[in-house]
Amino acid sequence: MDVGPHPPPAGRDAPWTDDEWGRMVTRFRPTLLRLAAPALAAGVRGKADPEDVVQDALLVAHANRARFAGRTERELRAWLRRILASRLSHLFRRYY
Repeated sequence: MDVGPHPPPAGRDAPWTDDEWGRMVTRFRPTLLRLAAPALAAGVRGKADPEDVVQDALLVAHANRARFAGRTERELRAWLRRILASRLSHLFRRYY
């Protein structure tokens, strides 16, 4: 997986077009699912499954895309992981 820097093309502030952003986020979905699955406790699994939590995290990422200050795939992956961790934390607080 290429995680090197991808600076924005000349004359463009955002590092990726909408299509590129969508592909990038979709590309990290399996990784987020692998992280979410073991994190969900048995008691919470009945309330939400890993796909639900990942979908919620990706919706949050989409809604906050303008706030993403990173420029590389590595930074995007880290940002998505932080959002996922936040959504998992929210889920645990809600049910425990």
